Amino acid sequence: MLRITFSPTKENAVKKVVFTILTLLLAAAAVPLATRAQSPVECAEEYVVQPGDTLAGIAEQMLSDPLAYPALMVLGNAAPNDDYTNIDNPNVIEEGWTICIPSEEDLPDLLAQGGPVVQAVARAFGLEPPPPLEDTPWVLVGYGNSENPTVVEPGTVVTAQFLADGTLTGSGGCNNYTLKYEADEDKNLTVRGPAGTSLQICPIGNEQETTYLNALQKAESYQITADGFLQIEYKAGLLNTETLFFVSGQAQLKNTQWVLQAYGNPENLQTVEPATTITAVFTGLPNRNEGTIVGFGGCNSYSTDYTVQDNRLIVRPPLSTQAFCEVGSDQETTYLSLLGQAETFEIVGKQLTVTGPNGVLIYSSANLPLEQTLWTLESFGGPGAQQPVPTGLELTALFKPNAEADGGGTVSGFSGCNNYNATYQTAEGRQLTVGPAAVTRMACPDAEEFAEQSFLGALGSVERYQVLGDQLRLFFDGGQQVITFRANRTPLESTYWKLISYGDIESPQLPVEGADVTAVFEERPNSPSGVVGGSTGCNGFSATYAASLTGIKVNPPINTLTFCGGQVGNVERAYLQGLAGATEYNIVGNALQVVYDDGLQALNFVASQPPAVPPTAVIEGPAEAQAGDTVTFSGSNSQGPESPIGQYNWDFGDGVTAEGEGVNHIYGRAGNYTVRLTVVDERGISSSTTTQITVTDPPATGPTAVIEGPTKAFAGQEVTFQGGNSIAGSTPIAVYAWTVENIQPTANNADVKFTTRFDQPGKYQVTLTVTDQEGLSDSASLQIEIFPVEVPPAGPTAVIEGPTEAEVGQDVTFQGGNSVPGSTPIVVYAWSVNGAETNARSADVRYTTRFDQPGQYEVALTVTDQNGLSHTSSLVVNVSEAPPPATGPTAVIEGPTQAQVGQDVTFQGGNSIPGSTPIVVYAWGVDGPQPASSPDVSFTTRFDQPGVYNVTLTVTDQNDLSDSRSLQIEVTAKEEPLPPLEGVNWVLQGTLPETTITVLFDGANISGSGGCNTYNGTYASTRAAGPNNNISIGTLAATQMACEQPIMEQEQAYLSALSAAQSYSIQGNTLTIAHPGGALVYQQAQ
Repeated sequence: MLRITFSPTKENAVKKVVFTILTLLLAAAAVPLATRAQSPVECAEEYVVQPGDTLAGIAEQMLSDPLAYPALMVLGNAAPNDDYTNIDNPNVIEEGWTICIPSEEDLPDLLAQGGPVVQAVARAFGLEPPPPLEDTPWVLVGYGNSENPTVVEPGTVVTAQFLADGTLTGSGGCNNYTLKYEADEDKNLTVRGPAGTSLQICPIGNEQETTYLNALQKAESYQITADGFLQIEYKAGLLNTETLFFVSGQAQLKNTQWVLQAYGNPENLQTVEPATTITAVFTGLPNRNEGTIVGFGGCNSYSTDYTVQDNRLIVRPPLSTQAFCEVGSDQETTYLSLLGQAETFEIVGKQLTVTGPNGVLIYSSANLPLEQTLWTLESFGGPGAQQPVPTGLELTALFKPNAEADGGGTVSGFSGCNNYNATYQTAEGRQLTVGPAAVTRMACPDAEEFAEQSFLGALGSVERYQVLGDQLRLFFDGGQQVITFRANRTPLESTYWKLISYGDIESPQLPVEGADVTAVFEERPNSPSGVVGGSTGCNGFSATYAASLTGIKVNPPINTLTFCGGQVGNVERAYLQGLAGATEYNIVGNALQVVYDDGLQALNFVASQPPAVPPTAVIEGPAEAQAGDTVTFSGSNSQGPESPIGQYNWDFGDGVTAEGEGVNHIYGRAGNYTVRLTVVDERGISSSTTTQITVTDPPATGPTAVIEGPTKAFAGQEVTFQGGNSIAGSTPIAVYAWTVENIQPTANNADVKFTTRFDQPGKYQVTLTVTDQEGLSDSASLQIEIFPVEVPPAGPTAVIEGPTEAEVGQDVTFQGGNSVPGSTPIVVYAWSVNGAETNARSADVRYTTRFDQPGQYEVALTVTDQNGLSHTSSLVVNVSEAPPPATGPTAVIEGPTQAQVGQDVTFQGGNSIPGSTPIVVYAWGVDGPQPASSPDVSFTTRFDQPGVYNVTLTVTDQNDLSDSRSLQIEVTAKEEPLPPLEGVNWVLQGTLPETTITVLFDGANISGSGGCNTYNGTYASTRAAGPNNNISIGTLAATQMACEQPIMEQEQAYLSALSAAQSYSIQGNTLTIAHPGGALVYQQAQ
């Protein structure tokens, strides 16, 4: 019998077991689930469904895994006559139902009752062989250094499929590709290129694709682990190998743990914040199109219903718990909003993309392996309240398996101050135990030592683990505490390090300009040592080295021995001495620090790009062409060995440029031209090449005759024909020969015009023959019809009428209606001003306009009749400036807006502004009839009663134009002086027995007793209108004496109310300070 332990901590086993059970039981013959049980099930616990519960949510709460919900269905339906509610649809449960929670002992017996179920469970536990290399869809999850692989970029999916015919095909994350491969029984693998790709340029993933395809073509061997990982080892440098990590298969939407990688605008994706994890599990029966989504939003758990139809996805607005988190709250709000707006989904390999109107959600179900990955601590705390690791504190873990220990090995790393190592052991269900750690004995500051002890204590208490993409979560304290790592540190080996400073660790100096100092560490296969090489800024160098996770030893470097003087030489000597004396190193992000001289000095590097290999420009095109021909040039054979070419810039040598991989050009003149192509790759690196082209003149061409002239005329009328628009060929036209048939003679001359008259009516053919300097010729003809002479018709006479004087801006109308027609009626009246035609060209006999500037203008009218005969007449108009309109005065009243009863108050109107004429009258009034009209600009009065009064000033000028303005004044009773605030010891009323709370205001300072502690601070007070004062209290500082809880609570409430003070009033010996929650009432101390 296959026995399986069902435990809340064995998360992976639960997930595989129950999903397989559900799939097989629901697909079984029409035998109800309840009939399969042999005996009632003993439940470890019972759960009563509450409002808002989902079956997956109950499974997560009770079994620590939402995917365990099918087990609740199986156990609830196992016995036909028990007290538990049968569940037919996991999406339909009702309040009050009793759910059976399984025990470890009963589950194996239940599973043993059906053969197909047990077989499915065995497959789910990996008891069948791992997938083969061929015909398995593989999805890339990481690449590079096996101890610290680079994670595939969010938003890209890289795949590989090895076909039986020796073809390797897939997607590089941007383009599809095809290669050839050979694999043998010893797991040797050879991939042959070049790769055939679809040559697209994508917003993301281009560099990753280039790295991936280059790595495939350097493959040496492969292995497929029992976990289903495909690992391809490839050559990286002379002495190093790296790994491509793949997982098999295409993930399913339902019952898969999806981990969010990126979200938002597809053109500008946002990655998930550090110290947060966002998950989604689409639960539901395989043959149904609806279900429930449960997951974690980075701060709160959430759930909602969903429906799928083909690739359509409808999600109801999610409901979540309401905990507040310092990290991830805003991100969670955005995530839940995008999820609730989902419209479509797509799964490629292990990646799920959910798309809605306002952005996308990109999830992954592909996880890095626990082992051989360098994990850096990112956050810690409760699963729903993770706290980020303080800046500058580095804590790492590297799990290395031991071939002799089944599922075990050694975990080591840096614990914030010291290096550590310990043994570990894994078991089914992602169980993980870590033995006692051996730690170096470096003395540490208190804060670092506390962090180290906390970290090692948590590591030693780990119970299980979970890998979500590039994130490792270690659970302890019954799953109530989590420490979260991420694989994100730049590796020491195979990174191009560039020196940015060196020397004293507290105040390092920069390399001098021109000293480009670099280092590349290459690890030797199966050896603890390697070779470091690079540039000193003057010489190349190399040395052997050995490194642990933080320790390093470099043998004396060997360089190329070029003499380097001056400051460059000083940098070289300091650099080589620092490497030779190195004792330890530290990598934070992309920064490397190598420490030497007993920790007093350091070499500081940053990860950079190695010197780029530029692209190669290649021109294809003809070496000869004729002027006027279209010539095609192509740069398609240009190569970008490290980065695709993004721009092709052409210079044709005749002042014309163009862009594009292939271009066309026409040379206008013969000559020898240099064609230059400049290619620029996606990194901005360019290179150029040139080619020569000889352009010759085309064969000679003859002229083209073009004749122009009238086609109708009267007998005896002089007629002119033109040939000036004839087109020359290879040489200029030398002769224009005119011929008229019948009675007219032939004219041979070089004149482009020919003038003649015809004496008799009829039709005549006029021919022009042009001949160039080469003797090439061409002819063209035109037919003219000659009519008998008739009496010419009489034309019209224009008559213009209108004013001869006007003002600027004045509308002026001119009349042409008295114009006299000739033989036919007038059909057009065209008006112009100073020779410029207006838009007034119609049958309208009137023309209205206005002149914007003074001056003399000539307005002309041209009339045209039906015969096309016209006549013009004009009129001169003198335009002068219009006199400005009279303007009235503007009253300005000035005076106080507040006064007291019986006080003399004076108002002034002297700043009133005159208009066209001076102000002669100032009339004053107070809430009613004006008391007087006089030229006096001021007005003095007093008010006997409190109230609000309007004082009005009306000014009138010599043109009898006037203007009024009013001013409102508030008259109050005389104020009596208020008691003083400062210098008095005030005692709060209504305090607890045997407690005294006081306050003393002195200058800008405030002090007193809160009943337990004394306090002090600052304040500011401003006199407001009426009997109250405005007051604001600054930050209050109090002593830290501890008293009984009621006294401490009274003091805290008092200081909070005092800090919020807004105003105060004093009546006799009583001081009242108002704040938003009420008032503080004091009495003057006796």
